[in-house]
Amino acid sequence: MRSILVASIVALFVGVAFAAERKPLGEEPAAVAYTKVTDAGKPFELAEGFEMIRPTTNATLVNGGQPLLLQDGRLFCAVLGGGAVNGTFSEDRGKTWSEPQLVDKHPDEAVKPGRPASLQTRDGTIWVFYFGYVKYNAKNPAECDSDVWAVRSADRGKTWTDRTRIYDGYVGMLQGAIQTSSGNILVPLCHFHEPTRFIGGCAASTDNGKTWKFAGPVDIGPEADAKQRSPYNGGALEPTIVELKDGRILMLLRTITGRMWRCESTDGGLTWSKPQPSGISCGGTIYVTRLLSGRLALVWNPANWDAPEAKKKSYPHDYGNASVALSEDEGATWSTPIHFARSDRTVHSLITNTDKDGPLLLTLPGRAALLHVREEHLLNPPPPTTQRATTSPANRE
Repeated sequence: MRSILVASIVALFVGVAFAAERKPLGEEPAAVAYTKVTDAGKPFELAEGFEMIRPTTNATLVNGGQPLLLQDGRLFCAVLGGGAVNGTFSEDRGKTWSEPQLVDKHPDEAVKPGRPASLQTRDGTIWVFYFGYVKYNAKNPAECDSDVWAVRSADRGKTWTDRTRIYDGYVGMLQGAIQTSSGNILVPLCHFHEPTRFIGGCAASTDNGKTWKFAGPVDIGPEADAKQRSPYNGGALEPTIVELKDGRILMLLRTITGRMWRCESTDGGLTWSKPQPSGISCGGTIYVTRLLSGRLALVWNPANWDAPEAKKKSYPHDYGNASVALSEDEGATWSTPIHFARSDRTVHSLITNTDKDGPLLLTLPGRAALLHVREEHLLNPPPPTTQRATTSPANRE
């Protein structure tokens, strides 16, 4: 317990010192060259060293969740289509994907599935979690409905069973799920607590998914973003989590303060410390995960105070830059971030390994393209070469 407390204090002070000495992480990215590319008619700029691939498949990954490397070496992605959640697999590092097969279609047609999160537990079960949007009233959370649902497959994704509501309330975007070393299943979420304010936490199961409870609250407090909130939603938004090597669970929170906030759990994700501002810039969605190398990977939208939305809303709400950084010391410090995709809107990027020796895979939901990049490139990007313009192979004439 003493070592955990010391590690927590060190991590907190590292973040404070980092913030005091320089701009928040993400606002001073690595100097890289960009290629102008076009994906299905949508232009954006892609950082050198990142390879764009257009999956040759009928499956659409535009509305997909995070890609998941399975124990058998395949990649799995839960995607939306036809008012349902579907599943698709890849056996070649994401270059081609199988025809989507039904994972779950809620019997209540009023329930509209939102972007899914996926997890494979150590017993081999594949889980898919999604929020089911029904209604929203910005002035009254009691009149909002967007519960979290779970389904599972015990046969490598061939069949799906046991639809279960694991959280009752109005939730925002889901950003992954984990199983802890102690066996707990955690699905981080944020729920609409009061007008303009969300509170974070997790849907948690300690009995392999038989029962679920809310593990929280995680609250940055009403004063933290009081100036920015009205009339916009703020608070503890869209949390993402990862287990650290000493057993602590790290939670990073999107906020509208210009910084990510962070907190920790020392009991397997059932209770959480009081959130504190981190030294990491935040303008949009965030996602953290552990790679096979043991490093942590963070993909997110840093703050851009010069963006039109930031000037309009008086907070750095911006999806123009998708950024990635790695940590070799459990999140105490990070590599120099690379803004790997730039456009008017590059949002909700997610990352995973493709296999032990292959490149990392990044998604760009809202676009059909996927990206490959080598881990060593993220740690040591070469000096920029001549900028050039091109289009993806599927769009070249």
